[in-house]
Amino acid sequence: RLVNVTVVGNNPGGIWCSYDSDPIIENSNITDNIGAGICCTYSSSPSLYYVTISGNSGGGITCSNNSNIILENVKICDNSVWGGIYSDGSTPTLTNVTIIGNSTDECGGGISLGGGGVVTLRNVKIIGNTSGYDGGGIYAAYGDQVVMLINVLVANNYAWNSGGGINIIDVPFFMAENVTVCDNSTDGLGGGIMCQLESDAVIKNSIVWNNSGGEIVEYWTGGDAVAVYYSDVRGGWSGPGSHNINSDPLFSDDDYRLSEDSPCIDTGSADTTGLHLPPWDLDGNVRIWDGNGDGVAVIDMGVYEYGAPVYSVNEPEIPEQSTIHNYPNPFTTSTTISFYRTPNIHEEAQIEIYNLKGQKIKTLTDNQIMKGGNHEIMWDGTNSRNKRVGSGIYFIKLRTEKSINVKKIVKFGL
Repeated sequence: RLVNVTVVGNNPGGIWCSYDSDPIIENSNITDNIGAGICCTYSSSPSLYYVTISGNSGGGITCSNNSNIILENVKICDNSVWGGIYSDGSTPTLTNVTIIGNSTDECGGGISLGGGGVVTLRNVKIIGNTSGYDGGGIYAAYGDQVVMLINVLVANNYAWNSGGGINIIDVPFFMAENVTVCDNSTDGLGGGIMCQLESDAVIKNSIVWNNSGGEIVEYWTGGDAVAVYYSDVRGGWSGPGSHNINSDPLFSDDDYRLSEDSPCIDTGSADTTGLHLPPWDLDGNVRIWDGNGDGVAVIDMGVYEYGAPVYSVNEPEIPEQSTIHNYPNPFTTSTTISFYRTPNIHEEAQIEIYNLKGQKIKTLTDNQIMKGGNHEIMWDGTNSRNKRVGSGIYFIKLRTEKSINVKKIVKFGL
């Protein structure tokens, strides 16, 4: 476990994780290393929280051979050669991550994805990255992978060949919910989103606007590979889907928030059943809100919800310092809870799961004697009767003889 560490000026690279190593890295800076900021390989899956990775000359993060990194509240900026994130045969999970100003001569200036598994990006900004070939912001290609973008801003990225914002090639399923793809460019086709070969894509409640080389382009797909619903696409959308508009979104600022007269306010899908959205937008405001004042709360198109207040919950009054983490978070079926105990201390510890009403729904460990060091335990999303709990916000409570720590977690799906 690395906390408050600065890793700078190393050659080759900053941090190397290999052969089932799963460190936790918090509140740290990994910068100006010759090589990758972090290299993960051979089933090593570190978890990063509040980390900045910048100025590294071998990419920000490289993952290979089933190395499934967890990133929360991470900034990846100004890295070169392999862009912001290069992932091959691995499934990174990103939540509240900013990827900005990275570059590569290859594919995927912001993030390059290849291989299998479910890759999830939630509340992510991918801005101003460049690629010497395909996918200025996001490049996802080949393998049996599913790529999910939720509340993701893709803006001002550039690719020389195709897919200035997003380029997907032979991806079995690509899903974008409440995504804003704007002002991306390419010298070729698909300035916004490029869909190629045997790819299938579904886009919902999104804005795709002012991208050069075409907003959404299909190439060698056989047609009808992209379906668009409740979205604002410049020039309109004539393919599969419904309830789309072709109107200037009337952004209020350079961050693509909506102005009060935007046609994208309250014009997303009225029924959000089945969507994978967190309860907040990219700003941390309530995700579904009555922005036009007609008395009915309907989700907006794009990454921001107009006029919505900050999303908040009444969490238990406990010390804010917590040694608890879980991954993935948000999760759908199960999540691994990890925590750290001070070395050379043996004491009873109890881990419990609570819902938003403060009701205990399950005890994972009951006054078990735990040694100092790192510990992990899995919660399978069930209650004390082993029935699956519904989507929502829950709390992990770690009780010891001397402290109580709490971690908020989010579950999607049943």
